[in-house]
Amino acid sequence: MANSEEVNSYSVAQSVLKLRVGVIFLILFWLPFWLLEPLLSAVLGINTASGRHKLLVIVIIIQTIFGIVGLLLVGKQTIRLLKHTTKRHVIKTLWRMLIHGR
Repeated sequence: MANSEEVNSYSVAQSVLKLRVGVIFLILFWLPFWLLEPLLSAVLGINTASGRHKLLVIVIIIQTIFGIVGLLLVGKQTIRLLKHTTKRHVIKTLWRMLIHGR
């Protein structure tokens, strides 16, 4: 049986991983991938206007899904952190978790 320190360490490691993945997804959400649509159209051989519009919509939908998933991951970890720290220390603690993993 695992002792409580091992379980707590595993839980913190998972929290840090989820927080970092969430931040990466939020960054992917904010990057303007829709600007790559002409390049993607050329690479994929899409020449019609309707095909290009469909590709643009697909890119925007995927990017929005990244944003929603990132927001859910970061938000869930932030709420868990709010339960254990004061509001005054949340930003500092989140930053420390992102950078140092503690």
